[in-house]
Amino acid sequence: MWLAADRDTRGFLAGEVWSRAVGEPPVSFFIEWVYVVPEHRKTGVGRALFRELIRFCQRRGIDVAEGRTVPGDTQWSERGWQTTALCIKRDLEALARDVAEH
Repeated sequence: MWLAADRDTRGFLAGEVWSRAVGEPPVSFFIEWVYVVPEHRKTGVGRALFRELIRFCQRRGIDVAEGRTVPGDTQWSERGWQTTALCIKRDLEALARDVAEH
């Protein structure tokens, strides 16, 4: 995790290194959270956080960063990120009804 601060918090980027036994890429950095305080947006804080992420990954031989977004959020695709998978979810009670023996 990286924190941008100058006497106060400006933003942060948090994530973890992911390893896959199957699939590509075998190792990536999964971005869990990126946040820049609204009054500090468009000041270079986000770019600085991603530069630190890039340095971290390069030192470890990681050449892919991944993350999740919500339906309708186009900010990532507008910045050149590609959709590679879709996440799905199901309420556990509903799933239990779906698979219940009759």
